[in-house]
Amino acid sequence: MLTRGALAEMRTLLLELRPDKLPHINMPTQLQQLTDALKARKHINIRLETRDTQLTPIEVRIALYRIAQEALNNVAKHAEATELLVQWEASATQARLVVQDNGNGFRIDEQAGANNFGLQSMKERAQQIQADFHVRSAHGRGTTIRVKWKALGQER
Repeated sequence: MLTRGALAEMRTLLLELRPDKLPHINMPTQLQQLTDALKARKHINIRLETRDTQLTPIEVRIALYRIAQEALNNVAKHAEATELLVQWEASATQARLVVQDNGNGFRIDEQAGANNFGLQSMKERAQQIQADFHVRSAHGRGTTIRVKWKALGQER
């Protein structure tokens, strides 16, 4: 019998094989699958908070999903966190994603090099949708990734 986490991980993998299905699944469901899959791999207490009108443009949702996916992969690989908060709030004109852990953290200036593809890809995805991207981290103090998108014509 498959556990909830294993099933979520399988669904996440299927999305990788069929990315054309990604726009048709709402973001809260996608984030639930990502966090369930992470719980199956690591013993992390995860709090997921979502508010979504499902009107956010598809290209924005996809970019923010990929940022969340990379952020959660980084937590799994590097953070050694015991607590994780994932927040998603979205409407037709704005979206906000926060991924915050209590793990190892890192010095941001040490991660600015060319070998940090994950952090760089998150920044690039945010730039593609003209979103604000912020990382706060320090050794022993965890990491927070914040991404805010506002539609053109909206104040940032």
